[in-house]
Amino acid sequence: MEPGVSGRISAQRYVGGEPEETIPAGLLLGAMPAATEDLLLGRTTPADYKDSVAADGSCQGGGPFGWLRRKQS
Repeated sequence: MEPGVSGRISAQRYVGGEPEETIPAGLLLGAMPAATEDLLLGRTTPADYKDSVAADGSCQGGGPFGWLRRKQS
């Protein structure tokens, strides 16, 4: 374990905005872009990525997180 890093990660699947089953966090993290770990551990911030998604669902596009943006209705 890295000095100063501790805690627990849990994951839950959502379908249609409704919670479903709890899934192993390692399974989820393994499917996410590598930058996810840096964000979770505080090595980077959302502002460090040109494609970070704002609370209103807007983003600049490109990069590892662009697919997280809110679907347009």
